[in-house]
Amino acid sequence: MNKDELRHFPDLDEHRELILKVVNQSEPPIFLAERRIMADRFADMARALDAHWSTWTIAYSFKTNYQVAESGALRALGAIAEVVSGHEYRLARRLGHAGGEIVFNGPYKTAADLRAAIADGARINVNDPDELRCIEEVARSMNVRCPIGLRVNVPLSEFPPSHFGFSIVDGEAEAAVRQVWDSAHLRLAGLHLHLRGDIDNPAWYTEACRVLVDFLKSWPSGHLAALEYIDMGSGFPAHMSKLDTRTHWDPRPIAEYIVAITDELRRCFDGGPAPRLILEPGRYLVNDAIIFVSRIVSVRDRAGTQQIVCNGATTMVPFTRHRAPIIRAYRPDLTPREGPSMPSSIYGASCREDDVLFQGELGRVVTGDYLVHFGVGAYNSSINPPFIFPCPVLRFIEHGSRVGFRDGSSASGGC
Repeated sequence: MNKDELRHFPDLDEHRELILKVVNQSEPPIFLAERRIMADRFADMARALDAHWSTWTIAYSFKTNYQVAESGALRALGAIAEVVSGHEYRLARRLGHAGGEIVFNGPYKTAADLRAAIADGARINVNDPDELRCIEEVARSMNVRCPIGLRVNVPLSEFPPSHFGFSIVDGEAEAAVRQVWDSAHLRLAGLHLHLRGDIDNPAWYTEACRVLVDFLKSWPSGHLAALEYIDMGSGFPAHMSKLDTRTHWDPRPIAEYIVAITDELRRCFDGGPAPRLILEPGRYLVNDAIIFVSRIVSVRDRAGTQQIVCNGATTMVPFTRHRAPIIRAYRPDLTPREGPSMPSSIYGASCREDDVLFQGELGRVVTGDYLVHFGVGAYNSSINPPFIFPCPVLRFIEHGSRVGFRDGSSASGGC
C-alpha cells in the first residue's frame, strides 16, 4: 500500500488504538473524524486570508456534514454558520449561533423564515426576484429597513450557466441592485457569488471575480463605499478522487484560491476601505478528516472474482456512485491487508443488486476484516437515508488535547 496516497487523511497507524477502542464501543458501519485535520484546514485558510485581506469571516456550510455542525468542532475554531433553508437556520439557532453568526443562503426561504432572520439580525443573501419581492414585503410589514445581500452569478468558460442568483451579464443583477437602492425597506449590504462545487482550478475564481469587479466599478462611489461584505461562497476542493464527469482533477493549496479571489477584488478596493470577505467552506474543511469504516461479513470466489459483502451500503456513502472510492482493507487489528491483488467486487448489505461499493483490484481479504473509505466527510452522511439500516453515527478520534486556534482568539477576522 502506498502510504503517500493517504497522506491527507487520518493516519490509521498513528491512531490504531484509539480507532479500535471506538469501533469496539460502536460497532461499524461508522464514520470517524479527526479534529486535528479540520483544525489544520481551518488554520491554513485563516493564514491565507490574514495575508491577503484585512477583514474576513469563515462560515461553515452546515449542509456538508450536519454531525460536524452539531459537534461544535468548527465553531470552536471561530467559524460562523452558513445555512440554506429554514430547517438549517433553526438548527443553527438551536446550536447557539446568534443571528449575527449566521449567513442565510438558498433558493427557498419562506416569509416566516425571512421574518425570523430579519428579527435575529442574520445575514440574508437573496436568490431571485420573487424572494426579493417577498423580503421587501416582510420588511415593510415589520416597519424596518433590512440589510440584505444579493446572490449574483457570472458565466464560467468551462461550465453551463448557473440557475442561481441574479445574472450580471444579462442585466438582471443591475436591475436587482437598483431595486434595493430605491427601496425604503431594504439596504444593500453585500453581494454573494458562489461558484459550483469541486472547483479545482484557481483561474475560475479569477475569471468570476473579474466580472464581479467590473460590475462593482460601474457603481456610484457612495454605493460602493456602503458595501459591507462580499461573500465568495466556496467550492474549494478536498482530496477525494475526481467526479466521474470530470476529466481533470488537481486540488491546489487553499492559498492559491484565496490569492485568485483577493488579487481581483483588490482592483476595486485597493487604496480604500474594503468590505468584509466571507467564505463558506464545507468540503474543504471536513472531507479529508472523515473516514467510513465497515466490516466484511462474507467472502467468496466466483468466476475468478473475489466477491465481498460488508455491513455498509452505497446509501451510507452515496458519492461512491459519482466518483471512484478511495478504499483499503484492514485486518481486525487494523493492520493493512497486503499481498497480491485480484479482481474484486464489494457489495453492501442491502437487498439491492446495484448496491456495489467497489469494483477493481484488491488484496485477499477474509470475513471480519475492516474496509475503510477515505475522504468521505463531505455530503455522504448528510444525504444518507435510513434505508434498511440506521444512518451511521459519527465519532471523533480524540487526541487528548482540546482543539484551539491562535491562542483562543477569534478566527472570524473580527466578526
